[in-house]
Amino acid sequence: MSSNKYIVELFEYLILASLLILLISSIYILFKSKWYYSILQIFLLGITMFLLGSFLMFYPYDFFADDLEISKNINFEKPKTKIDTLTIRKENTLEIKNGFQPGIYEFYFWYRPTEKGKLYIKTSEITKNIALSKQQIKERSLINVNPNDSLQLFHKEFKIYEGDWGKPYLAKISIYFKPDNKPEQKIIERNYIVEGWMR
Repeated sequence: MSSNKYIVELFEYLILASLLILLISSIYILFKSKWYYSILQIFLLGITMFLLGSFLMFYPYDFFADDLEISKNINFEKPKTKIDTLTIRKENTLEIKNGFQPGIYEFYFWYRPTEKGKLYIKTSEITKNIALSKQQIKERSLINVNPNDSLQLFHKEFKIYEGDWGKPYLAKISIYFKPDNKPEQKIIERNYIVEGWMR
């Protein structure tokens, strides 16, 4: 399976061109009163589109990080391999830990909520400010919180889908808090070097 994005793009264009020709042919045959051939071609078109969609969904390379460079002018951290959860933090603290595969991460966030609401993560690539796995990360990291007088530890796993293993790039990882019936607010943000998760 090719990992060259130009070969893959050419392959995609050839398939799309073939599908377009098949669709035009089906419409032409339909107007020539050979409707049974047209139905057969439309059926084949549907199967081909389904197979193409499945192929692209599970294609192992996405080329997202190929042209991204890690700037030396930006301060960043590497995700940790272990988090010390026994040491008491004195202020809001965000720490990121590697999961069991590249692209899978866990966040540990010490926070003192002052009102009821929801905590969640947002991530974006730093140099182009591209949102990463926007909906998936928000849904997967969502935590309901209640007011508390002391710092609490909030912890969840999340995945960054953009990119491939072995192709690191820089991302902003931010924690947001959405109080009930109020706009969301950013609580903390840190820069990390990350990789994308390959299905």
